[in-house]
Amino acid sequence: MRYNYFSITHVLIIITIVLSGCNNNREIIVSPITNVPTNESHPGKFVWHDLLTDDMPAAKSFYNQLFGWEFSAENDPEGSYSEIIKDGELIGGIVELKKRHGELNYEPQWLSYLSVNDVNTAFKLIKQRYCNVYRKPFKVPNRGRISIFADPHGALLAIIKSSTGDPENREPKYNEFFWNELFTNDLKSSENFYKQLAGYEVEKHKTRSDTDYIIFKNKDRRQAGMIKIPFKYIKPNWLAYIAVKDAAKVEKNAEKLGGKIILGTKDILGNDAAIISDPTGAVFAIHNWPLSKKLVDKVNENN
Repeated sequence: MRYNYFSITHVLIIITIVLSGCNNNREIIVSPITNVPTNESHPGKFVWHDLLTDDMPAAKSFYNQLFGWEFSAENDPEGSYSEIIKDGELIGGIVELKKRHGELNYEPQWLSYLSVNDVNTAFKLIKQRYCNVYRKPFKVPNRGRISIFADPHGALLAIIKSSTGDPENREPKYNEFFWNELFTNDLKSSENFYKQLAGYEVEKHKTRSDTDYIIFKNKDRRQAGMIKIPFKYIKPNWLAYIAVKDAAKVEKNAEKLGGKIILGTKDILGNDAAIISDPTGAVFAIHNWPLSKKLVDKVNENN
């Protein structure tokens, strides 16, 4: 069984080329992260997700059939970058990674983008904490200012200051991203880092294994979670969650469409979530929405 967060240096060189539109002098114009400018700023919120894959047709077919996602490649005639559309709204992008003979191998993966007040200020902390930097702050027309790095324990992340504002806070919709969860081997160190990076406060909840499940929040809004890595084969990573109506049904469909089940609904307490690898190897999670009353009560019991 494999997880998908392994060799990333080459991956991030490619995504930088695509986003900045400097590959073979081609100009790729990406869209803003919101259809209509919001001019809202929500530091600590995950506002965008890019799928990095070496088989774009297979990925598009899988996610279209599983979640009803549509794709637009109007801004890149050669098809190396597409934007993901759900019910008329942009929710992410797909970057095609082309392997060439003699170059470093890599694994397809999802890259999550965290909103920050100021990318340059956040980057100072990133350097102070000796993070592996894959792209220093750079500006992407229409999109904003971005930097890509691995946190002190190796979890890949992008930070962004959107030029048109962050997506507004609203209730999750089905088949869209709604949560991100950090798998780390050092809860305390990671907690301190993300408190500084995103201004988070934390809630702590005991799990069945008597370790803490950490919820990152700001302004009383829960933004993301963190858990100590439970299995040896998992490396530190940010796992993106997609809201679904029936996780068990989506899990079955994903397997029929060529996906692999990393952890199924029968393996997760509550049977309302699953971790899935798409046919190209990129891993994501699904979770029933709305959350069960039992889970909500458990989360709220100490607050």
